[in-house]
Amino acid sequence: MRLGGPRSRRGWRGHGRHFHKRSATTVAELDDDKVTSAVLDVNWLGIARASVAELSGGNAKENAATLEAILAGKTTGPKRDMVVVNAAAGFVVAGLARDLKDGIELARLQLDSGRALEKLRALQNFQPKMS
Repeated sequence: MRLGGPRSRRGWRGHGRHFHKRSATTVAELDDDKVTSAVLDVNWLGIARASVAELSGGNAKENAATLEAILAGKTTGPKRDMVVVNAAAGFVVAGLARDLKDGIELARLQLDSGRALEKLRALQNFQPKMS
């Protein structure tokens, strides 16, 4: 599978047991035309590993409530940490954070301030304009 498309300038692709807290992940990074790879273990970033049971969800209603609590900054724990790590990776790829440590700080700030929940509400209320 290709890392970048014809217009891609930057991207990450993880290989392993998912890009999360359960295990180390090999990450390939595309930056312009240069591809590098590294092993990422979130323990190095101060985030503890979690079990499958700690990361498992419930039914749709329970999962929605969990997501809203995380996005509102009202909960801590392994599921929030999963959101933080994945958001941090997105911030790095988007050029909004210098590295994963900065991305983690930015992700936590967005969650704790409630801005992440505001974005979800804006998306839920979005009405495309029909012309």
